[in-house]
Amino acid sequence: FVDAANKDYYIGRWFRRIDPIRSKNTFSNDLPGGFKLQTKAAKKEATGYKPSEVLGTLNNLTPKDIAAQIRAKFGAGSDEDQAVTLFMKARSYPIMIPMGGMNFEAFTNYFCEMLQPMALVQGKPVTGAANKAQDKFLTQGGYTTCRISFNEGVSGGLTDSELTNPAGQTMGLSSKAKDGAKASAKNLVDKIEEMEQDTDGRRLLQKYQKTVDIMRTVTEGSTPGSLNTAVMAGIINDKERDQILALRDMGEGQDPVGTGRLTARLERMYRERKSRDPAATVPFFHLRAVVAIRVAEWVNNNTDFSKVAAEILNWGAFIQVYTKASQSGNNIKLEPFDVIYPSEAVTGVLLSADKT
Repeated sequence: FVDAANKDYYIGRWFRRIDPIRSKNTFSNDLPGGFKLQTKAAKKEATGYKPSEVLGTLNNLTPKDIAAQIRAKFGAGSDEDQAVTLFMKARSYPIMIPMGGMNFEAFTNYFCEMLQPMALVQGKPVTGAANKAQDKFLTQGGYTTCRISFNEGVSGGLTDSELTNPAGQTMGLSSKAKDGAKASAKNLVDKIEEMEQDTDGRRLLQKYQKTVDIMRTVTEGSTPGSLNTAVMAGIINDKERDQILALRDMGEGQDPVGTGRLTARLERMYRERKSRDPAATVPFFHLRAVVAIRVAEWVNNNTDFSKVAAEILNWGAFIQVYTKASQSGNNIKLEPFDVIYPSEAVTGVLLSADKT
């Protein structure tokens, strides 16, 4: 950093011990000296516009409930309060919302996650296939009869909110500005379990039974998933899987090569992946990562995982809702939200060795 006097300002931070498993390392995002990161992305994140950051009550909400919570969060007469008030009163588009001190990207990416389901419940005009989805999944009470619920976390899966009518029928919303949803193994497992409870869902799973079996194996967990799939693919055999598991008793900096604990094939694989810091390398995690990379390559190049995963993840009662907005002078020009159904929220799914 450079301070007001144009002098360098250095910040160092010591953490007691760095665990080789990255998810176990936690760091505070607070910077000393009152500094705040001023990148475009950092400014967007600092607004606190995500529904889980704004709303104290997340479930069974009306549009008025959401507006009241926005007002309570940011203050009566705030830019955000004025934005939601103008939105609720509007009966036609475009809606011109004064920008004030709001961040445009945060407004379209996060704040509109609250406005999108409100628009459907209020019966505002939208473009796309909203009526088609309503006729299929909300047969006992359309959008205007629904209550709104939001995910508790900032990343709750492939849908960001859910509409529920008085009969208990639900419709998930995947809110979009520019980027699509990123699928995780949990998303895939949850969707398969959901499909198993539905006649049409079971039919689709049976159609792709071989690939679904691979998915079930891959998603067993980071260790069994990668190793068992590797055996299935012929990357390693049962004996080698057990040898890898046996490495868990070795600590940082120990080298299993040449000890007789690994087959020649596993030793070659271990050496092929170079470690940035051999002294900090944990043999079990190192070799498991090597195997996981090969598993991902095999799944992506030798199966129809990508096609089937996308079809599975897009199955069911959820719609994709896009925000269409632009900056017009000191205003945000908000156009009707666009609804995509059947959903195309997930496309081109590839298995990644470093994601779960």
